[in-house]
Formats: sequence, structure tokens, C-alpha cells
Amino acid sequence: MRLRTSEPLKSSTLGVRPEAIKVLDDGQEADNVFAATIEKATFLGNMTVLHARLEVAPDQPVVFEAHGPADGLEPGRKLRLGIAAGDLKDLA
Repeated sequence: MRLRTSEPLKSSTLGVRPEAIKVLDDGQEADNVFAATIEKATFLGNMTVLHARLEVAPDQPVVFEAHGPADGLEPGRKLRLGIAAGDLKDLA
């Protein structure tokens, strides 16, 4: 897998803050795009906390926040997630 980052990587361990992961609408792009499936969605008023599995790393769960309407964010839904290059942090 190739990732776009703002700086050269020193390791293969990366971190990203949950609020930096965006649910992409049809036609919307990002520096890094991942196909995922929602496993759990918890509506908390101003946001929904989502647990998902990436197609490229199904053994590694991803937990992130979606702000705005939670319509359609239910378990089993397939979606695209976007992460900006500058939001990927090298944990070396």
C-alpha cells in the first residue's frame, strides 16, 4: 500500500487522530482513501463514533468520529474514508 504523507517516513508505524479521518461522499477525494465497512456506530449528539474495518487491513480496527448527520451510518455499510497527507504522523 502506498500512502501520501507530508514528510518522508522513518518507520512503518503511523498514527492519525480520530477526528482527522473523514467519511467521503461520492466523487469526493482525499490524499489517502481507504474502503471500509462499519462494524459499530454510536450516536453521541453532535457526532457519531464509528468502528470500522479497512479492506486493506481487516485485522486492524479503526475508530473515528463523524460529525453532522448520522443518516445511513449503520453496521455493515461500506464507505470510503479519507485522510490528508499532513494528518498521518510517523511514530518512529
